[in-house]
Amino acid sequence: MHKKIEKDPIIEDFIMFEVVVDTKDQEEVRMGWWHYIAETMAFPFTAKALIKKRGKTPTLEEVNVLNLKDFEGDYPSNHWVEVEFNDFVFAVELHTLEAYEDSADEDTVKVIDTWKYWVGRGYEM
Repeated sequence: MHKKIEKDPIIEDFIMFEVVVDTKDQEEVRMGWWHYIAETMAFPFTAKALIKKRGKTPTLEEVNVLNLKDFEGDYPSNHWVEVEFNDFVFAVELHTLEAYEDSADEDTVKVIDTWKYWVGRGYEM
């Protein structure tokens, strides 16, 4: 079990007043996150992602992040991005990324860090 991330009032305020502002229920929270992520991230960029290879312990590997994975139906409660690694394209959870600040723009890095904070605090949608 991972240690819960310490509460940060600045990030909490940003989430409450920029990401999930005026939400009334869980579906609206999911919608707020989706639109914040989809409208803010700039693709492609290079990052490290936790990759599990058959029979091996997961390791951080350099990947090309291509886009936000589409969803069908209700807004998702978790967010995935499509990455390219060794000529394969597959989805990884957004919170597993470690973006290279010289590859991803400042807003994209902030999205990843903010989502990692949300997940790390154990918040659910």
